[in-house]
Amino acid sequence: MTGQGGSVFPLRLRDFSPMRDGDHVAFDHWEDLFNLSLWSAATHLANPRLVLRGTGRVQLKLWRQGDEGDPSPVLDAEHDLPLILPLPEGTESGIFWPEITARGSVSLDSVGWSADPPTRDIRIALVITTYRREAEVRTAVAKLLPSLQRDLPPGAAHFVVVDNGRSLTLPAAPELTRLDNPNLGGSGGFARGLAFAQDAGFTHALFMDDDAATTPEALIRTHAFLSRACDDRAAVLGAMLTDTEPPRVFEYGAEFDGLCRPLCHGLDPTSRTDALQMERDIHAPLPENHYGGWWFFAFPLAPLRHWPFPFFVRGDDSGFSLSNPFTLWRIAGVASVQEGFDLKSSPLTRYLDFRYHLIHGLVFDSLRLSRFKGLSVALRLIVRNILTLHYDSAEAELLAWAEVLSGPETFATDPTAQKGRAAVAELLSTERWSPTPMQPVSTLSLSDPHWRRKWIKLTLNGHLVPFWATWMPDRVIDRSTRGDMRSYFFARQVVVQDETRGTAMVLRHDKRRAFRIGRRAAALSLRWLLSHSKLRKSFKTGYDEMTTRAFWDAQFIREDL
Repeated sequence: MTGQGGSVFPLRLRDFSPMRDGDHVAFDHWEDLFNLSLWSAATHLANPRLVLRGTGRVQLKLWRQGDEGDPSPVLDAEHDLPLILPLPEGTESGIFWPEITARGSVSLDSVGWSADPPTRDIRIALVITTYRREAEVRTAVAKLLPSLQRDLPPGAAHFVVVDNGRSLTLPAAPELTRLDNPNLGGSGGFARGLAFAQDAGFTHALFMDDDAATTPEALIRTHAFLSRACDDRAAVLGAMLTDTEPPRVFEYGAEFDGLCRPLCHGLDPTSRTDALQMERDIHAPLPENHYGGWWFFAFPLAPLRHWPFPFFVRGDDSGFSLSNPFTLWRIAGVASVQEGFDLKSSPLTRYLDFRYHLIHGLVFDSLRLSRFKGLSVALRLIVRNILTLHYDSAEAELLAWAEVLSGPETFATDPTAQKGRAAVAELLSTERWSPTPMQPVSTLSLSDPHWRRKWIKLTLNGHLVPFWATWMPDRVIDRSTRGDMRSYFFARQVVVQDETRGTAMVLRHDKRRAFRIGRRAAALSLRWLLSHSKLRKSFKTGYDEMTTRAFWDAQFIREDL
């Protein structure tokens, strides 16, 4: 949608056109809400107006949700299409959405918001890092590239695909560049894209995962926001939505306080009530210790102080936000759709997650994590895996802990995490997906009374109770509930099955293995407490040295990677 200042906030039609007399559509999903309060606070948005393209006559009702009370219509009248409609005079805040009813036959081509031209020219490098996921990248390029060419000003955006697998072929296009890169993970892949953006004179970069499905509308809104932003440090983070029906919010920004605390987790973006809840409290930028994931993260290059730390994957995005002075904003409809992290969990991801949880606490003073608080974070992560019978994951976390205790040199010499990944692969014994006949899923009572929680804590889910495996029943759960700890309580054995793939894993109560993990954790705890001060100092120095362009330029040309 273009016209009178260009598209600021296009809405998706969701296949409602053509419309017959009486047909009705309300654009009240989260992806369709226009948060004027946010745009007024964060941008130089001038003269916003609702634009409807098409033919026919419609009854238009424009709803507004204020800071308090119930939503109410600010306009309710019939209009002929096409239509450009300014907001009522004196309207400077609120969350808006249109509701349209056909009066006769109507062809609705586009709906959205427009405004006066932006106050600055920006150029965004859209960076995707991939490793042998050719089909996903081609799908993303085919979906998004035409919008770059059609809906944004010439030269405003450029696709950069960093190919860590050196195996991808893409059709030639002036707005598309493919870069070969060693397999340095997301950290090194995005660093390679950042170097390209810097050298080519781009003002901003947008990082996106190769398995993250976003929309052209999200790109248009992000460009419109950043090109009008009041603050030169303004960055846009996208929500992560699950690829379920209905979708759920996995994360709409997050806080890191030693553990990751996702915002708006579990809300339904197709529910008006949940959608308004997501938007009500974002009129101010996110405070200190909040971060945006790299499934969709757009930021300015000028205030950049630190490049990604060589985590390989996991933790590079949160560390990037924590170490740079960006002002983080969220925009309705700017999101990526993918599997939630719970479904991707494995001993390898637990190993990778554990490393950055400890390192962030060592490096960032704003987290205020003492040696004892850092220890509690480490033990909490390990105990959770013991409680849920994920002993492979617990042992992988012990490997990660030992690696962190060895100092930052490991990350400098092995930015591919090859040694650690190989060690995790060797310890796998139970957390393996195997083809197996599907069984009926157990009926679970997920009520959580006080006595139940207390019993689980006191007994470590039966690990301190003799003959627990003799008394307790077996259980079958679906992969979608794997992240819920209650699925594992009071069970001798849990079969986690994935019906879509016809695979399952079998997790059995194992006291001996749990106690071996406990002994190793105790030894590592002592090392952590004794070496914490020295470790903090070395990681602070190492972090500064490894989050530079000079460090990454040296990695891009290494012949041993």
